[in-house]
Amino acid sequence: MSQVHGRTRLAGAASLLLTATLMWSASVVAQSPSPAAPATSDTPVSATPTVSATAAPTVSPDAATSPAPGATTAPGGSPTASWAPPAPRGPVALLVADGPTSGATIAAFTSTLEDMCPGATLTTDTASDAVTQTQQLTEALATGPVSVVIDAADPATAATLVSQAQAAGATVVVLGDDIPGSLPTWRVAYDPVTTGGRIADVVIETALDAAELDEEDEEPAPTAEPTERVVLIGGPEGDPVGAAWLAAVRDGLVDTDVQIVHDAAVSGLNAPEGKRVIEEAIAALGADGFGAVIAPDDAVAAGVIAGLVEAGISPVGRTVTGTGGTLPGTRAVVSGTQTLTTWSPPAAPAQVAAVLACAAVTGAEAPAGLTLTPIDTGAGEVPTVVLSPILVTIKGDVDGTRSVADTIVEDLAFGEDTATQVCADLAEACDAAGIVVPVASPSPAASPGGSPAASASAAPTDAPAASATPVASSAVSTAPPAASPSPAAP
Repeated sequence: MSQVHGRTRLAGAASLLLTATLMWSASVVAQSPSPAAPATSDTPVSATPTVSATAAPTVSPDAATSPAPGATTAPGGSPTASWAPPAPRGPVALLVADGPTSGATIAAFTSTLEDMCPGATLTTDTASDAVTQTQQLTEALATGPVSVVIDAADPATAATLVSQAQAAGATVVVLGDDIPGSLPTWRVAYDPVTTGGRIADVVIETALDAAELDEEDEEPAPTAEPTERVVLIGGPEGDPVGAAWLAAVRDGLVDTDVQIVHDAAVSGLNAPEGKRVIEEAIAALGADGFGAVIAPDDAVAAGVIAGLVEAGISPVGRTVTGTGGTLPGTRAVVSGTQTLTTWSPPAAPAQVAAVLACAAVTGAEAPAGLTLTPIDTGAGEVPTVVLSPILVTIKGDVDGTRSVADTIVEDLAFGEDTATQVCADLAEACDAAGIVVPVASPSPAASPGGSPAASASAAPTDAPAASATPVASSAVSTAPPAASPSPAAP
């Protein structure tokens, strides 16, 4: 499982971003005289990060009535003349590992930077290997960026990227996986450990729902029996993140009516190991000796499902959980053989990274609304904004989960044809899950001479929209349009 985790415990990445934006905007207004109110606040933004592993920022009750970022507030509380943030001290460079969601990462980052730092210049690059990314960084540093954001193509060797950018005087924000041996200014990443206790909650709730159905059928489970019997599968020995995730699952099952009846670990995160463990569990417990299996990832869960089927046990009648939001895992959730997987949306960390990059190029501190947790990289502790993956079930009808349709499919996790890939041979299940597979329109009618009719309607209607993924390298100016007249004060 990769190191450092969306929506329920986090209170929404959008909530975190909005809170940080409001607080950061207010702090910069306090430090920069506005045309309408020259007076400044005596309370600067604290330079000390807030350290919390679990606290999630939330929007204050009056957030809905707060002025938009960049607007000052008159004594009466209404927005007055538009206020512009301090001019950026230099450009921003965004280096992104190439993949199905790299376009979404770049689009979210670009949009947020435009909103937060009008006038900033952004250069973006995508790379699939460390050599290319190193070349891209060297070219970017030639323009003198004040802030470099790195989504490493190869985290294991990317420490040199961080040190190279810092040697050039740039602030470095690491986006995604930890870069061992590096000390960037900030990091934004998902933490799979935070899903452990929440997965335990889903297993408990699913078991309780099943028990209620039994009672409705006048077949109540005996009160002396546990609500659920669980086969718990841990990750490979020596994986600290996997060990922390397993401990979180155990903690989530403490003092509940769920009983762990078989406890084992895999030597690798793969299907054969999952199949081995479930075969041992069936041999020890029998087919009716357990009702749920908690696996450390989707690959192990796939092996569990295969083992159940081979033993003549329908996985549809069991609770089998995985993590990772892989294509096979997502398809298993849609088919009903796997109960749950997880998903880490690419937009949320990109948005937070853009806020931090904006702070860097305008000379501000990290927004006070962001909770920063120190994460040890081996070279020291890096202040990290920790996000939590979303728990995904087929319809999102279990508390604390969301549906496949509005997470993995909506985010195009596997590219533009995500829905098609997920729903191959699963049309009925996808229809029930509310997943819409785009249908290609008929080819344009040909004229008697064999050419398409010369009319506007002859153009294919199923032409894909312009991709959100920029070309390998691009520079974008975020200069704002001409200012609109400010709203008159009442």
